[in-house]
Amino acid sequence: PTDLTHDLSDDHPIGFRYDRALAFRDRQLKNQELLTGTLPLGKHGELHCTTCHDPHNNRLGDFLREPRYRSTICLSCHDLKGWDISSHARSNAHISGRAVDPRERLGYPTVAENACENCHKIHSAEQPERLLRYRIDHLNCLNCHNGSVARTNVLSEIRKRSNHPVEKYVGVHDPAEDPRFARRHVQCVDCHNPHAAL
Repeated sequence: PTDLTHDLSDDHPIGFRYDRALAFRDRQLKNQELLTGTLPLGKHGELHCTTCHDPHNNRLGDFLREPRYRSTICLSCHDLKGWDISSHARSNAHISGRAVDPRERLGYPTVAENACENCHKIHSAEQPERLLRYRIDHLNCLNCHNGSVARTNVLSEIRKRSNHPVEKYVGVHDPAEDPRFARRHVQCVDCHNPHAAL
């Protein structure tokens, strides 16, 4: 049912060389030598569609080579410090009642089981740069932190008179920004690391 179209900018990048130099520059990637044999790279170490998808085997669904369960396939390459003990990786909260689009289907009933896919989409992401599920950054957090899924109701806090006005700043935050020179803004990820939150 997925139509990737001719524009792959809202999909996981492909065609780049996945090597030691890339893993050194991006500390959230595992060294190429640590990848499992089930995720083959191209002849020159480049990542292709066939790294994650095996067009001849649909045993796991979507022709995936590794399971989506608890984002096994994502975590085969991505090395997120603190993820294993984070509240998002361990939460048994049921995802029903999400605020932004409660009808949107996810593969599993709990936050932990969906893992990365709670906030990210591999294909057809609304915010292509980080493959976020929603284009407006804070909606990725408020989708669950609105009092329905997560115990922490952040929405009630940001609606108070004294608050951090996250809704005024969209798409400004950059993980590599220097706070001394960044444009004025406040977004959830300026203070909170969703990959390591306890």
